[in-house]
Amino acid sequence: MPQTPVDNPEGTPGLFRFSTHALPAHERVPVFCEVLGRKLLRVQAEPLPRFEFNAEMQIRSLPGLTFVAERHSPFRIGRTKELLSDSDDSIVVQSFSTGAVERQFGHEVALSPGDAVACSSGEVGDITVPGPCTGFALVIRRERLAPLLRDADRCFARPVPAGSQVLRLLKIYLSWLNDNPVPLDPEFDRVISSQICDLVALALGAARDASEVAKNRGLRSARLRAIKKYLALDPARDHTIGAVAARFRLSPRYVQMLFQDDGVTFTEYLRDHRLERARAMLSNPQLNGRKISDIALEAGFGDLSYFNRMFRRRYGLTPGESRERAGRS
Repeated sequence: MPQTPVDNPEGTPGLFRFSTHALPAHERVPVFCEVLGRKLLRVQAEPLPRFEFNAEMQIRSLPGLTFVAERHSPFRIGRTKELLSDSDDSIVVQSFSTGAVERQFGHEVALSPGDAVACSSGEVGDITVPGPCTGFALVIRRERLAPLLRDADRCFARPVPAGSQVLRLLKIYLSWLNDNPVPLDPEFDRVISSQICDLVALALGAARDASEVAKNRGLRSARLRAIKKYLALDPARDHTIGAVAARFRLSPRYVQMLFQDDGVTFTEYLRDHRLERARAMLSNPQLNGRKISDIALEAGFGDLSYFNRMFRRRYGLTPGESRERAGRS
């Protein structure tokens, strides 16, 4: 029996995944249009002809907004006059890897790959994605986002370029959220929602009073996540706070403050991240033949005695004992 196309992984409240993969080809379009389109997202979905249809989406509900991470074949999606009867006037921000064409308020806007655009759920309109792509949509309640904007009615049909620093940081933040579908407590959900709204407001044009708040809340958090992601890509590199700050066009003091606000120093975070990487490698049975010294070096430790000392202090075991215990379990 094929698995349901919509499920609730790990029992996480407000988290749903949809996939056409397990469905017979002839059922994919009607199930997608009815279940995902009209029932979950309240949109009219229409796959483009001459393409084999497929779609994978993860939908996460947070206070005041819904985040949709998507991968799909070409299609058109939008709000029809019939659907406007639900009185939803949310602001929808979308971005696709292949670009798109958005039509609303009598305008047609061509989006380059990676651009973002805001649409209104309270008006008829649609967006056409002409090629297979990945992307995201943020459906934000108007009363949640509008107070943060200079002019909510003038933010529509105005592309945010893919090269925008704030948009890049927003995508990194959403990528982290998409990759961590673990149950979160309500307070953390509210914090995440606020930070996402801050970044969206900065991208679309934040009001003067809200701009400083957004920079100190959403932008700082997104920058910290971007730096952590960069450090994780190559932990063995001899990272210095000066080099990292220069890469992100920030001052070393600002970067240090980002980590201090998170409860650690830059040096402590980098050390602990490398220790976690080393421990994971020592627990991997496929790496049993690797020398501990080689693993320490690959994790970013050039001094083996320092690695052994820090490892034991953090985990209460030597690296060898940790590997041995992992092997027994």
